[in-house]
Amino acid sequence: MRSPKTGMFAIITLLLLGACSAEGLDIPSSPLLATFERKSGLIAYIGLDGNIYTINQSGGEQTAITEDATPQSETGTSRFYNFPTWSQADRTLAFLAISVDESGDVSAEILSHTEGQENEILFQSSNDFPFYLYWSPDGNHLSFLSRDLSGGALALQIASAEGSGSTILDTGTPYYWAWSPTDSSKIIAHVGGTASLNPGGAKLSLLTVGSNARERGLNSLPSAFQAPVYSPQGEYVVFAAEDQSGRSRLVLASPDGIIRTFITDVDGPVAFDWAPQGDFMAYIQSTRAVSGFLGKLNFVDLSNPLNPLIIETDADNVIAFFWSPDGEQVAYFVPAILGDSNQDEPVSSQSQDPVIFLVLYTANARDGSTKQITSFLPSEGFLNILPFFDQYQRSATIWSPDGNYIVLSALADDQGTPGIFVVPSSGSLDPRFLVEGALAFWSYE
Repeated sequence: MRSPKTGMFAIITLLLLGACSAEGLDIPSSPLLATFERKSGLIAYIGLDGNIYTINQSGGEQTAITEDATPQSETGTSRFYNFPTWSQADRTLAFLAISVDESGDVSAEILSHTEGQENEILFQSSNDFPFYLYWSPDGNHLSFLSRDLSGGALALQIASAEGSGSTILDTGTPYYWAWSPTDSSKIIAHVGGTASLNPGGAKLSLLTVGSNARERGLNSLPSAFQAPVYSPQGEYVVFAAEDQSGRSRLVLASPDGIIRTFITDVDGPVAFDWAPQGDFMAYIQSTRAVSGFLGKLNFVDLSNPLNPLIIETDADNVIAFFWSPDGEQVAYFVPAILGDSNQDEPVSSQSQDPVIFLVLYTANARDGSTKQITSFLPSEGFLNILPFFDQYQRSATIWSPDGNYIVLSALADDQGTPGIFVVPSSGSLDPRFLVEGALAFWSYE
């Protein structure tokens, strides 16, 4: 991944390029409905005070995981938290802390929280600064990306959940990876971007974590994609690669990287993810040569892995999607411009800045049918993850464990205050405001 600081500017460009017109913007709340709902998991979010909190979908059980975040003081000291990341194995939560002391020196910590216990430090540094966290499936290790003060290559580091230190496993820029869902000592990594643009530097590798850490490069040359992925049972991996003629293809390979079949040809950047369970994969084939993705959403039925079946949808101008826990549908996002009545006039020449918002839809993997759910003005925190949604999808979810709700990070009022909303995935009920906050993710259980 690249540093998230570039994400906001990239996604605004992306939204403007792919925007369509729409009218109306409404995110009403329905607080009374919370009383009758069956609660499912917990939501972790970043509060506007810089602390990490958890809350349930009705707005109850609010818990401060941290309490010492401080804005910049007169002496220059400050502390804030970011990147709340749930373990898939249990309800352990990892997050990042950044502190500035009176001398202006900056330090970083990664902490973990388990209910009923004190926060535990997994990583500390005044030179290496993490910006993306990703638990191993068994919850025993936390992988993360960091960059040092010299601004060199990104480092993939692995920290023990027991707090016994971390090791650098690999380096490169950009860097994307996926843990094997069945063997938490195995990782597939994509480093260096596209082979045609970075010959000799772009690569696909299999990494082994632990005392016998090692790397084995694959023969396939990566094309324009970001994060590879394993199938739910770990028997396959998917990535995009160039064939001998330079054509880009989505590839289904064995866990050791041997190509089994070509899923489909792709023209341009592609982002994809296999459902958490089942035989479906979703992908966006981007039509824009800019940071992030913008294009048509399709599914692939891999119940017969050597004979993939493409299931088309009518979803276009899609910038991101997230799988439901049961693997039956995705939530996806399409950018739109509020009140844009003059489609012939370039956006940059209009007298007022356009109001750009996102429309949330769901799409059924079995038949490709789609349904509009709601629209909202996204928070800056949510916008920052969208160009890298395929990597974030490996480590986080916006779906409730029972698949009935989606958590959104949206602007809550006319003053631009970010808030956390819960949206019924059925689309039959209005979204409900929970609390002010910058970014939220749901636990896996």
